[in-house]
Amino acid sequence: MDKKRFKLSEDFWQKTPEGFSSLYEWNINPVKMAANIFLKQRSKIVQGEILSGDSHETLLDLGCGSGDLGISLSDSFQKVILSDYSEGMLDIARKNISKQTNIDLICNDATDIPVGDRTVDNTIAIGLLDYVKETGAVLNEVSRVSNSGSTLVITAPKSPTIFQFLRVSTAFRKSVSGCPPIVNSLTKLEFEELLVQHDFKILKMAALWDAMWIVTAKKLK
Repeated sequence: MDKKRFKLSEDFWQKTPEGFSSLYEWNINPVKMAANIFLKQRSKIVQGEILSGDSHETLLDLGCGSGDLGISLSDSFQKVILSDYSEGMLDIARKNISKQTNIDLICNDATDIPVGDRTVDNTIAIGLLDYVKETGAVLNEVSRVSNSGSTLVITAPKSPTIFQFLRVSTAFRKSVSGCPPIVNSLTKLEFEELLVQHDFKILKMAALWDAMWIVTAKKLK
């Protein structure tokens, strides 16, 4: 992990979260327009995958950001937990909630989720591993809270990728997209091993735009 990149990323999410949430809005800027299309495609895939799970009781949206995805799924689950370590992001998510009464918001680090062991039936962690300090510590905690047989839909930046040039310079990435630097990227084998090590069986793995892995997995025990 690059400590400088992690610090820049952490500062971004804590101090200027609106910089990312604005990408969910249509923009005539070509780069931000592409980002908006990418996010919409990603959300559509994730929604389809998580809704294919056996249980529609509890959904944990870990690293929920502005909450767009978790909120859009709230009608399909009995309870939705929006979790993020940025109070600023949760403030935006709070404003995005309209009449839903089955949504809880919690501020926490992804390595310390304040819910009991095996109490979560479905988890989405979208765009989270990109920016965390330790991917293994996050998966360890996700494994702890996940019930046996629960569904996990999780993403990670793909490596190698044809978009590597967008990741090299933090200044360039910020100037063209307004996003912080990516801290972690994973090869297919690295991502598979990470999930298997934490008792998840991979059901489906695909790359979106050669930029991001999207994985659907089941908790084994």
